[in-house]
Amino acid sequence: HPECNMAMFSWCGGVSGNTEEGINIYLNKMVELETDYPERIFIYMTGHLDGGGPTGNLYLRNNQIRDFCNANDKILFDFADIESYDPDGNYFPDGSDGCEWCYDWCLTHECPSCDCAHSQCFNCYLKGKAWWWMMATILGWNSQPDVSIDMIPDSPPVTVTQGGSFTFTGILTNNTDQPQVTDVAIFLDVPTIGPYGPLDIFHNIYLGPNDSLIYTGVTQEVPGYAILGDYDYRAYCGDYPNNPIDSASFPFTVTTALENNIAGDWDLTSWFEPANSVLPEKSRLIGNYPNPFNATTTISFELADESNAALTIYDILGRKVTTISKGYFLAGVHNIPWDASEYSSGIYFYGLTTAGQTTTGRMTLLK
Repeated sequence: HPECNMAMFSWCGGVSGNTEEGINIYLNKMVELETDYPERIFIYMTGHLDGGGPTGNLYLRNNQIRDFCNANDKILFDFADIESYDPDGNYFPDGSDGCEWCYDWCLTHECPSCDCAHSQCFNCYLKGKAWWWMMATILGWNSQPDVSIDMIPDSPPVTVTQGGSFTFTGILTNNTDQPQVTDVAIFLDVPTIGPYGPLDIFHNIYLGPNDSLIYTGVTQEVPGYAILGDYDYRAYCGDYPNNPIDSASFPFTVTTALENNIAGDWDLTSWFEPANSVLPEKSRLIGNYPNPFNATTTISFELADESNAALTIYDILGRKVTTISKGYFLAGVHNIPWDASEYSSGIYFYGLTTAGQTTTGRMTLLK
């Protein structure tokens, strides 16, 4: 089939009873095929779960495949990883390809119905989604916008009186390894009227590489003249007004005003304001949270002055694993996420380098 440009050699139960030497034979043969057919894309694969858990041979052999793919920049369809997590991100290390957690999940959620060999139907559905996601990514699709925005209400569901206010956490994230500049605009969807706004616009917000700006306690006033009913509160980021690239929203409900509690307008405070954060007296590495962590953690640091900075991950032997952010940062607090889903469990160190000096912290990845 010369028209096919991808090839994947998949496992059935062949990983569970295999050896380190046997897996190396598989990996070496895949490399030989890549050398013989350079015009093809070869996809590596882990073996399906067998209930052996983190102490079993399958866990070790799958990590052997993962480590090889990470070290040699190979494409991996991580079959076992898909079987290990429910859609809420809960980890089931002792599961099997029968997907015991799927039955509990489908008791409280709507699940598809299908016939699927060697797999519970819902897990088969997740594998299919992952497959098409991988295919699209190989073909150049980027699942994330360069800059994304999120708003998390403090006390959902949000109900507020005329003249009252509500608070939320606002998050703006640079999903690239290059500096980004973006605008943020806030709108309402008003009952019986429709779109209204912008309530506020923030222009030319700077984000360092892979940086996140997290503002807690952002306050939105609701004026006394606000119409009673259900609203949609929405924020856009991008080049306003020509090219919005991402949005976030949540609903809120306005009820009758309390006496002597009348706000004058749709005023928004504590988002993207210098007064929201006192600049530190000196630069420092704050730490990471959560720690220990499973798959993802966020490393925080603060800079007293704008400067170049780099945040690098090292293994327990001091070898560089990856640089997750490097570039020019403004003064203030920065939050850099690290997705370690492709890395093995263990102890890692992170180092913040500014002005030729490096400070380090320690974290533990548990899978």
